[in-house]
Amino acid sequence: MKGISKILEVLIAILFIASVYLYLFGPGEKVPDLEITTWKIRGFEALRVLDESNKLATNALANETGKIEADLEKILPIGINYKVLICTQECPGVNISSEKITSVSYFIAGNATNLEPKEILLYMWR
Repeated sequence: MKGISKILEVLIAILFIASVYLYLFGPGEKVPDLEITTWKIRGFEALRVLDESNKLATNALANETGKIEADLEKILPIGINYKVLICTQECPGVNISSEKITSVSYFIAGNATNLEPKEILLYMWR
């Protein structure tokens, strides 16, 4: 009888230690969704391509979000919805209801004739 009580004590101690360990060092961080990560990379690269062709700065300084979105339509993959915001100070929030959504910020300083920093915020969702 004495041996069984010692075994029960050890089992209870092991369960207690294991539960404390799992509580403290539990599941950890969630692994990012690879699809959303791919969207971010493609969105940033699309904005970079437009910036290198000088279309992004020209349209951003004129606040032409429609032209930027039309240029992005040629570059971004089909099936991804997107919206472009051009901000000078703080960007307003958007109301997009989707489970998969991400955003990319791209900053420009202007062009040779107009030094006006802007943030181009690209929202992408499906």
